[in-house]
Amino acid sequence: MLNGLIADREKASAANDRAAFHTLDELFHRTLARLAGVEYAWQLIDDHKIQLDRVRYLTLGVSSSQRAIAEHKEIAAAVGKADVAAAEQAMREHLGRAEALLTQTIGDFPDYFE
Repeated sequence: MLNGLIADREKASAANDRAAFHTLDELFHRTLARLAGVEYAWQLIDDHKIQLDRVRYLTLGVSSSQRAIAEHKEIAAAVGKADVAAAEQAMREHLGRAEALLTQTIGDFPDYFE
């Protein structure tokens, strides 16, 4: 399931289809939360992530999409092996990069975040 979403994201990235890429990213995270039994957490995040969405649209390029795909592959591999510690570490690193991008992008584009 997760690997299929990743493959679809790779196709969207190759086609430079940002809308599909973002839709599939959302679906990956929602599916991951559902598989972990915490879908309510994704709903809470989804309701409050407008700043992160702005960052994603402002920063998505080929290198960042490939990096996100690589991070998702690492997460999916850990989940597939039922390696909770590796999945948690991969997810923390993935979310940490998102937090760093948010901080950097707010500094680069302050008018978008008033």
